[in-house]
Amino acid sequence: MLRRIIAQVRTALVGITTAQRETTIPTPAKRDTQAPTNLGGKLNILKSMTDNYLQKQLEYFKANQKELVKKYEGKFLVIKDQQVQGVYDTEIEAYTEAKKKFDLGTFLIQQCLPGQESYTQTFHSRVALS
Repeated sequence: MLRRIIAQVRTALVGITTAQRETTIPTPAKRDTQAPTNLGGKLNILKSMTDNYLQKQLEYFKANQKELVKKYEGKFLVIKDQQVQGVYDTEIEAYTEAKKKFDLGTFLIQQCLPGQESYTQTFHSRVALS
């Protein structure tokens, strides 16, 4: 599940950065001598803004988790602007419907389960250090 969520976030970020590039990079015919040629800084700022926005949506979920679990346990929530915008039975359904309504990168899909495990994943390494 986490891999799908990470893939969705990456997809959302790619969608936003592509849109950002399309609106900020002048076409060769319109390019003037003052136009920036390196947008790495702007894209990093955009990614940071998206990360902060999604972090706020997760903080909303964590702050309201008990109430949300009472109403929607086991469902997948679409959270945008610190509000539940949709409730779905499957993650793919939540993603498909949210994508129709909102720009990628502007919403969070969170499975509504009790406890920290619903938004935390622990990875164990099999690497042995000597």
